[in-house]
Amino acid sequence: MVPALSLTAAAQQPDISINIAQQSVNFLMSCALGMLLGAIYDVFRITRKAFPLPSFLIAVEDILFFLICAVLSFTYMMNYSEGRLRWFVLVGQLLGACVYYFTVGCAVMAAADAIIAFFRRFFHFLWSITVRPVFRLTSALVKAGHRTLKKREKELKKASERAKYSLKRRRVLLYNFSKARSASRRIRKRRKEGEMGGGQAQKAKS
Repeated sequence: MVPALSLTAAAQQPDISINIAQQSVNFLMSCALGMLLGAIYDVFRITRKAFPLPSFLIAVEDILFFLICAVLSFTYMMNYSEGRLRWFVLVGQLLGACVYYFTVGCAVMAAADAIIAFFRRFFHFLWSITVRPVFRLTSALVKAGHRTLKKREKELKKASERAKYSLKRRRVLLYNFSKARSASRRIRKRRKEGEMGGGQAQKAKS
């Protein structure tokens, strides 16, 4: 019996060693997966710094990141953990993400900040030498045209007022002229009537 037990124990020892080695490899691979997830999250952080987004788009990015984490973790456990949820896999992912965040992630974000700042200065310089002068010239032309239109409008108003005043004056002059003409006609008529009455009186006296 004793030799049989010793043989059984000796046969189980390699299996235990192999199982521990596999778990160690799985733990290291889960750490690598955690670092990969940290790198993916840095992509979202860099895009947020480069392009400011509204709050609802940030929430959409967070949901997308968690979906990516779930899919990659599920795929890893199906391929390397026989579909079982093992605690050392989750610990390895968390540890790998933390290691990446405080080491490589810091360097990546510092480099990303420098690159983003450089491109912002570069595009600001291009804007200042190309687009901004065009906008300034356009705004100056628009303001000058607006001032010219206002000046023309005032001149037209003055001209219309002058035309109205001249028309009124012409009407008054025409009215006075026609009135004077009719008065002169009446005077002439009266004179003719007087002359004709005087001639008839002289004829009667003779």
